[in-house]
Amino acid sequence: MADRIFNLPQTRGSFEMAGKVTGTQRSNFYNEKETKSGAMRRVLSFGVQTSNENTFYIDLAGMPRDKVYFFRRADKDKGIEKDKKEVAWKDRMTYVAPEGYDMIGVKVGVTKKTNESGKVVNDNKTLTDFDAAKEISENLHDGDNVYVRGNIEYSTYNGKHQIRFVPTQVSLSSKEIDFDAEGFEELALFTQTIVYTGCRKSDEGDEVVVDAKIVNYNTIEDAEFFIDYKANAQNKVLADSIRKRLKPYTSFECFGPIVNQQKVEEVETENIWGGPNKMKRQSTPAVRKLYIEGVNPDSFDPNPGDNDAEPTYTEDNISEARAKIVANVQAKKDFDGKAAENDTSWWGGSNKSTVTPVDEEEDDWGV
Repeated sequence: MADRIFNLPQTRGSFEMAGKVTGTQRSNFYNEKETKSGAMRRVLSFGVQTSNENTFYIDLAGMPRDKVYFFRRADKDKGIEKDKKEVAWKDRMTYVAPEGYDMIGVKVGVTKKTNESGKVVNDNKTLTDFDAAKEISENLHDGDNVYVRGNIEYSTYNGKHQIRFVPTQVSLSSKEIDFDAEGFEELALFTQTIVYTGCRKSDEGDEVVVDAKIVNYNTIEDAEFFIDYKANAQNKVLADSIRKRLKPYTSFECFGPIVNQQKVEEVETENIWGGPNKMKRQSTPAVRKLYIEGVNPDSFDPNPGDNDAEPTYTEDNISEARAKIVANVQAKKDFDGKAAENDTSWWGGSNKSTVTPVDEEEDDWGV
């Protein structure tokens, strides 16, 4: 990984979804391609339908690397310190990790086995992204019930802001998902730390748009989040609280549902065999929107009630970091001789995504 060119802390985001698999018959479901350097790159993209209205695509890509890492978490009560072990790439499948060490990778449970109690359960593995892409591609099928969680990645390509859902866990679910069942509750949630820069009403006037910066490892991206302030009184109080109480460049953790929104227009066509045919058509591609329904009040930086607190993020240090990013891109352009490619309470309700999903087969796969 390249050295960082600025020192601002990253603002991380995560997601979790449960639904039915789709898209495994598409030509771009799984591909293996050789890069210019001669290395093999595996790319996986499949859909998770979380309701009758929503389908989200999950993207995973990986290449061989020199080493993999096994990590041990700290446990103060047991006097255990965190630790990391490096293992050669060629030994990643045969290395026997000491007790308490887990590979840093993707948790995959897309095949079945019978455990010691005679129960059929997921055959859970932790794999590199390179190996996980192949394992998932060989065993996932349209219609499978699946639980997925992972990280949200933000980027800009050709001037357009993009969001990718990159999995850290893909597991078959034993619970049959029926979108039409009575009491069905959709699971498509996000949690994201943002640097707030302002808010405004949408052009249609029915939503509040929260403008934010997302600080990545070596980029800073613009992003929009939404509050449906007309949905209920709680959302209205939340929108008013953000607008009135928070200063620009305050960072905080927010959470809520992920929604695919399609703009549909009614079109009237002539019909020589009778009256006009009124049909609906999608006028634009679906827009993926992250709706804020709550904020973690312990996450504010700086705290709105502390006027003397030094903020982590300011307009000046964000601008300085962006200047370094531009200078770095220009330096690469000068070095390569061509343009570098773009890498790709009143704070709301409780965060549902922190609850361990009931449809996970094993409870030892928690964070």
